Amino acid sequence: MHNYLKIIALSALIPLAGCGGTSAGNDAEDPQPVNPDPGDPGPTGPAPVFPGNVDPSPDIPDLSFSTFAEAQEAHDRFDSVSIPIQGAGGLGFTPPETLPTSGVALYSGLVSGTTLPSSTGPSFNYSANLDFQVDFSSNNRLTGEITNMVTNLDNFENPTIEGGAVDIGGRINGNTVGFNFSSTADTTLTQGGVSAEFSIGTTGQNFAYGDGLVLLGRAAPATFEFTSGYSGTTNVSGVAEALRVDD
Repeated sequence: MHNYLKIIALSALIPLAGCGGTSAGNDAEDPQPVNPDPGDPGPTGPAPVFPGNVDPSPDIPDLSFSTFAEAQEAHDRFDSVSIPIQGAGGLGFTPPETLPTSGVALYSGLVSGTTLPSSTGPSFNYSANLDFQVDFSSNNRLTGEITNMVTNLDNFENPTIEGGAVDIGGRINGNTVGFNFSSTADTTLTQGGVSAEFSIGTTGQNFAYGDGLVLLGRAAPATFEFTSGYSGTTNVSGVAEALRVDD
């Protein structure tokens, strides 16, 4: 459950998310996300060359799950890798002074959230898988997807994602060496008689660790606008975290 302690800690940096829309949580100072075509896997190419002594990417833990309880176990496995990177004796907050000018970096991680008091919809927590890639030869373009969502809301425990994934677009931020993204369109989630329109975006302070950007994270508020089964809009205080995957 300590992944939700991280959400609470980061939520102090998050302005309350609006009720719906695809721009949930985007900072005004962030570059506008690049919106790939739905289903576009994005760029592919060789691994980027980072300046300096590059920290190797860690072993990626098993992030698979099919229930909310299993998602909490996946968060624990992720924390077992990410917390030592951030802690004393780890890599520390040491992003490179300059970013690569070519190559593609792959990332895999999790996004999760818990309901904010501003919500008019039901209260619940959610988790999902997060995968993206960054093309350093194309203005640090980020493209990816959110898949495999689970919640602890009755009759909405494992909603089907329209099109199979929530497409996201954005960029690595050169000035803060963190990342920003948002969903490229509202995405319908359905299970039985329950449906909701989902949108997500990043906001607040970035964190990046290692000369090779081996760990990225940022607050990621989201909205669930219920259209059937439940009423109202659930505003979610969330966190997105990802580890670099060596291809």
